[in-house]
Amino acid sequence: MTNSTPPRVPLAFRVGIVGHRPNRLQMEKLDVLRATIKAVLSEIRTSATEFHRDNPSLYATAPVLRAITPLAEGTDRLFAEAALDLQYAICCPMPFHQAEYERDFVPDHALEDGSLSRFRDFLARASKGPGLVTFELDGDRADVGDAYGAAGRVVLNQSDLLVVVWDGEKPEGRGGTVDTLREAVAYRVPIVWIDAMAPSVWCVLGDEPDLRCLEGEGRCVPHSEGSAEIARLHKVVRDALELPGGDKEGQAQFFAESKPRFNLAFAWKLFRGHLGEGRLRLQSPRVPDFEQSVAGEWSTAGGGAAAWVNERLREHYAWSDKLADYYADHHRSAAVLAFPLAALAVLFALLSGLFDVGAHQRFFEMVLVLLEFSAIIWIIYLIQWARHRGWHDRWLDYRILAESIRQVRILIPLGGGRPISRLPSHLKTYGGPSQTWMAWHSRAIVRAVGLPSAIVDQRYVRECLDYLRGTVDDQLRFHKTNRARSDKIERRLHRLAILLLIATVAAMVIHLVPLAVGDRTAGHHLRPWVALCCAFFPALGAAFAGINNQGEFARLEKRSRAMEERLRILSDELGHLAQSSGGIKLKQITPHALNVAQLMLDEVLDWRVIFIDRPLVVQ
Repeated sequence: MTNSTPPRVPLAFRVGIVGHRPNRLQMEKLDVLRATIKAVLSEIRTSATEFHRDNPSLYATAPVLRAITPLAEGTDRLFAEAALDLQYAICCPMPFHQAEYERDFVPDHALEDGSLSRFRDFLARASKGPGLVTFELDGDRADVGDAYGAAGRVVLNQSDLLVVVWDGEKPEGRGGTVDTLREAVAYRVPIVWIDAMAPSVWCVLGDEPDLRCLEGEGRCVPHSEGSAEIARLHKVVRDALELPGGDKEGQAQFFAESKPRFNLAFAWKLFRGHLGEGRLRLQSPRVPDFEQSVAGEWSTAGGGAAAWVNERLREHYAWSDKLADYYADHHRSAAVLAFPLAALAVLFALLSGLFDVGAHQRFFEMVLVLLEFSAIIWIIYLIQWARHRGWHDRWLDYRILAESIRQVRILIPLGGGRPISRLPSHLKTYGGPSQTWMAWHSRAIVRAVGLPSAIVDQRYVRECLDYLRGTVDDQLRFHKTNRARSDKIERRLHRLAILLLIATVAAMVIHLVPLAVGDRTAGHHLRPWVALCCAFFPALGAAFAGINNQGEFARLEKRSRAMEERLRILSDELGHLAQSSGGIKLKQITPHALNVAQLMLDEVLDWRVIFIDRPLVVQ
């Protein structure tokens, strides 16, 4: 059964952990550390619950809380124990496949008694209780630090808030607590720092300056302010869940949408097909089911990571993508019609002087005046109705949301990722992309979807690589088509305008030659028509130029050409990777996926900047 309105997502909040193993913890203070971790998790649960109570319409369900932990010895397990007591589901990214990872917990390597049994007990308890996801990475024993660092990055990518149990000392090797802490600060992931040496002391960490103590000789110590830290913690949770204040109207409008039965705004696609593709094809006015219409591209058949991700994202993508298409058709059809209507108004104004219909002259002129008036009224109506219905803003907002979900789709199977919503400093007046309701909703979807339970073996890695290559190739085909189509439309509109200018000059010459030679009677019967051409051709040329300017076809062609070149490079890189004779690791794919996601995000934000200044207005 498909949705009748855009689907909301459950309120989900994810808390990750990074901290020391038992050899760097104060054994006599473990009970204090356990109590502090549980108190922090309890405050997070309270904050999320209160937020949902105060904002019941923002999310689909009451809070779903997840604890992200590799269940390593020491801090991880204290955290998991507290989380399970508070009914947090467990997401366990492992640096190796489980059988290999468990070798760290056998007596020769373990630092805790009964370590392996405890590890398995945590998994069983979570599976039977709040819920369990295991993500078994393909780390290499030859580089343990790299493997644990990869697991730490998955913890970071899956965390809306990171609890760090750190003794304030310098790092020992790679892939440890301090490395993950620094990455979290760089990505602006909120951090709760608990002092491993004095576990009753904790603070909400700010930004990079808070870690400058690492440059000194002494131990770093959290600057805790007691009860004030609890207030800061609640603010962190609320800020992650809250809708940006200035965007509440846009969010409410999106979730109030319903699937339209018909789409009668076909002028844009007729125009685009004729000028850009050399064909005329009428589309059916009936709007198909949104989710069924993307079922081929977002297939859930066959199982595997792709099907798992598509199943959870498809409905969200379908609604945003098809609504964006619907409002784009309306906005751009209004533009395609408004400019020629202005030229027609000029034509109707000129025609009354061309014909003498005798006794019916007055009636004839009244009809032409009414036609001129009707054309002007239609222009005003189209523009005002477009503004009233918000076609322009809805088109841009829903397209941004759809493309954000498309980017998320390629990162989730790889353990997540954090492409940055960025604009050059000279474009900051266009608003912060991360502070829009679309970015908020995209983040909510990511939180709700989480990770698949997966064993990252060669089959899984190849599937992720094929999935990524398919996305890049789809984007490459789109930009290749868009480049060619935009180029044809721009050139043809420009040529039409030039031809009309030449025709206008020819008409002026025809009009001036008899006057120049002094023969006022020559061609007198053509003069009204020549005058009409001198006035109507420039008006029609201006209409074509207006459509060209409104559609930004030249800039679209350049952008798609640049995207095509960059995507072809990425496609070649992925092709070479796919053809490698040896085994492929997930870490080899992840940088490419982040590059693709960042490229797609940058492109769609730049597209937004181009068209945000192109609403329909009455000049």
